[in-house]
Amino acid sequence: MNQDARFKLPRTTILTDETEVAHYDDILVRELQTPLGTSDFAHNSYDLYGVDFVFSNEGSFVLKCWGHPELALDNLSIKDLKDYIKSNKIHKKDILRIKVLHEQDGRPRFTEDVKNTLDYIADEERVLLSNGRWMRFNQDYLEFLNEYISGITVEDTEEQFVYINSTEPNFNSSDAVKNAGYEVADKNFSILKTTAKTPIEAWDLRKENCVYAVKFGTAQKLGPICDQAINVLELLRNRAGVQQIPKFDRYCLWLGYKGKKPLESIADSGSIILKQKIETWARKARELGIEPVLKISCKKA
Repeated sequence: MNQDARFKLPRTTILTDETEVAHYDDILVRELQTPLGTSDFAHNSYDLYGVDFVFSNEGSFVLKCWGHPELALDNLSIKDLKDYIKSNKIHKKDILRIKVLHEQDGRPRFTEDVKNTLDYIADEERVLLSNGRWMRFNQDYLEFLNEYISGITVEDTEEQFVYINSTEPNFNSSDAVKNAGYEVADKNFSILKTTAKTPIEAWDLRKENCVYAVKFGTAQKLGPICDQAINVLELLRNRAGVQQIPKFDRYCLWLGYKGKKPLESIADSGSIILKQKIETWARKARELGIEPVLKISCKKA
C-alpha cells in the first residue's frame, strides 16, 4: 500500500442512495432558484424515440407544472426556466416536478422530467448530473480526461483567426475564411442526405480532407457542437437512413473559447462536461477510422 500506484484507475459511480440523491437534488433546486449559475439544458441533437429520431433543436417546447400555467417556447433556455420558476412562485418541492414537452410538426411529441434535460456539476464534491442521474468521479478520472484530450491532434490556428469577434454564421461566410482556402458548408443540408424529413447540417467548413464544426462561446455554449458532431458520427456509423455517405479523413472541432486570452489546450478548461463530450466524440471518430482534430481560437469576451 505504501508503494506508488502502478496504473491509474478512472472511476465513475452512479449514485443510488436515496439520501445522497436527495442531497444533490436539493443543490440543483437551489441553483435553479438563483438568477445566475452553471446549470444548463443538455442540447443533444437527437433523442431516440421508438425507431425514429426526434431532433431536440427543432420544433417548440412547453414548460408545465401541475397547478401552474404552462409556458410555450420556441427555444429552450435556462433563463426561461428560471423565469418560469420565479414568476409562478413554484415551491421548492415542486421544481423537479416541472415537465418539458417537446413537439415537432409531423412527429410524435414527448415529455421529459426537467431533471433529465439538465447538465449540472458540483465541482467541489466531484459529482455531476447527466441524463437525469447523479454520478461521482475520482481524481484519476479527471486526469484520464485531461490526458485523453491532450492526446488529440491540435491544428495550428492561422494568425488572423487567433482572436474572433464575429458570430459563427458571419465568420463562416467571411472573405477571410474563404481566402484561407475553406469551403463553406454552413446551412448546407444536402451534404449528409438521409431519409429523415428534418434536414441535418453535417459541418460548417471543409478544407481538403478535413471537415470543421465551428462554435464560439463559453464552455457551456461549446457543448452543443460536440453533441452535433457525435450525432453525425452516429448516423454514419449506423447508416440510419443515410442515402449518401460523404468522404473525409479528419473531423475538426473549431472552438472559439470565450476569454481574455486563448487556451493553450482544451484540457485547461474547467468544464468536465465539455471534456467528457470531446472525449466521446474523439473516441467515436477513431472507431470509424476518422482522425479527431481540435482547433482553438479566442472569442473575445
